[in-house]
Amino acid sequence: MAILLILIAAFYLFVVAFLADFWLAFFKRDSQLSRSEKRSGLVIITIAAMLWIFVIPFAYLELLAKRKKLKRDREITSYFSDPRSGFFK
Repeated sequence: MAILLILIAAFYLFVVAFLADFWLAFFKRDSQLSRSEKRSGLVIITIAAMLWIFVIPFAYLELLAKRKKLKRDREITSYFSDPRSGFFK
């Protein structure tokens, strides 16, 4: 049982380190940030990396919702732009 807890903790810490490094790489690319924006960004990255177990599922759900909305918008646009749809008769 103790080995399982150690493995879970190790996996959690590995993911924290991986995500922090990944998100920090994107953060460093932005050279337009002020000093206070950089400081608050680092705090946000730290918190998000430590709470990845909650952040990633919510971010994924938001991504799915945006994708669904985009698909619906494309269907509406294609319906109104198609002359065979009967909208322009």
